[in-house]
Amino acid sequence: MIEKTPQKPIRIVVAEDHVLLRETIRTLLNKEVNFQVVFEVGNGAELIEGLRKKEVDIVLLDLEMPVLNGSETLKIISKSHPRVKTLVLSMYNDQTRVKKCFQLGAKGYLSKACQYNELVTALNALDEGRIYLNNSSANRAYRQFRSGPIEQKLNDIDDPLTEREKQILNLICREKTSQEIAIELNLSRRTIENHTLNIRKKTGANNSIGLMTYALKRNLFSL
Repeated sequence: MIEKTPQKPIRIVVAEDHVLLRETIRTLLNKEVNFQVVFEVGNGAELIEGLRKKEVDIVLLDLEMPVLNGSETLKIISKSHPRVKTLVLSMYNDQTRVKKCFQLGAKGYLSKACQYNELVTALNALDEGRIYLNNSSANRAYRQFRSGPIEQKLNDIDDPLTEREKQILNLICREKTSQEIAIELNLSRRTIENHTLNIRKKTGANNSIGLMTYALKRNLFSL
């Protein structure tokens, strides 16, 4: 009787700066027979250093980590470790961010609001050489990426706002109304409202709290 060779587990790195979430993901994934969390890190620099020392199949990458931002981390992984596949895990689902992640080498994009079984599905998909996207918005962004010119200039995924939008975001965080911002910047109220709508789309924020959270994380506003 010929015995089957045991399947090698999928070697995974969990890169997430929130310790509780990182440890929870690690614990759950290690309970799966075909997964093995090789190591875990809390920032991009630690991730790149770990990849130099360990054999890894998939990186589960949080975009909001400190020290080395999401775009730089993705660039380095794609260039220095082309065989490693990256599954982005983010609280934002705007098309601009999703598109840039794929331009920089990501193979999957998953919302932090997903169910655990979807994370398992996504990791298996990447291991099988497939792309994984978790919603219609992400799918549209990926189609745009595939149909766009390869030489298209890449913008920083962690900084999709224009200078004017950053200025307006800062004023929003200071609890200025659209009318007050319009007066201060010598623009029409409609222009400010249009800018605000674009800011919400780019950041994925649904309300003022979301906008402030985004601004604080990127040092665009301080309390």
